[in-house]
Amino acid sequence: MLNGVARRNLSSAETKLYTVWTPARVPVRGPLVSAPQPPRVPLDRLRAAAKRAVDETSLRKVAKDVGLSPMGLSLFLTGETEQPYPPTMRKLEEWYARDAARSRGTDSETAAAALFLLVSGLPQERSEAARQSILEVLRENYTIAKVPPPDWLKG
Repeated sequence: MLNGVARRNLSSAETKLYTVWTPARVPVRGPLVSAPQPPRVPLDRLRAAAKRAVDETSLRKVAKDVGLSPMGLSLFLTGETEQPYPPTMRKLEEWYARDAARSRGTDSETAAAALFLLVSGLPQERSEAARQSILEVLRENYTIAKVPPPDWLKG
């Protein structure tokens, strides 16, 4: 709370400025949260996957699957949107993880994107430990089942 005015909580991936009005009606402006996390899936890979999907189906269908407007997806595909906003990145990464699992199987980047999404509700300082815990549980279960782990889980 700042001067009796509550701020809404934003994810640590967002960097924005807030403006609140004090009781004396004086605006106060300042940084809201820490710097954004780097993208989990490189933008060029997201663009390539989205372009491939558009080539196989249509811009409208892929935009609907991603949760963007056709114009928003088009701007992303052409590179006019150099760095999408954090909510747009999340939609693209979620779509990428779903699409890759359906169409190409799981590689290390797809697994990393899926793991990031699984722990995205945690504070940034806990997310790496949570990812490592999930990976350890998966490794243990592959060992117990006496099944070789996928390549992305080795190491």
